[in-house]
Amino acid sequence: MLMFGFDISIISGAVPYIQPYFGWSELQLGWGVSSLLVGAVVGAFGSGAFTDRFGRKKILIIVPCSLLFPVLLLHLPERLLVSFLHVFLVVWP
Repeated sequence: MLMFGFDISIISGAVPYIQPYFGWSELQLGWGVSSLLVGAVVGAFGSGAFTDRFGRKKILIIVPCSLLFPVLLLHLPERLLVSFLHVFLVVWP
């Protein structure tokens, strides 16, 4: 749940800057924000099985390390769909 709250706070602070930067309409902005939040919910629910199997401490170390590659991909969005997929990848681990 820590990462879920972190993701919500990041997107809520970035919303005013996303729309003018990418030139998105209101609908596109809604899809971008909701894809991040849906990914955060799925990741939060899916993490329980990994935590039970590997332990909380290991998971709390692995999750931030696994975010490195998708975060680097976020700097290279060429198309709208590609950027949505990158946002989903950031939240999925």
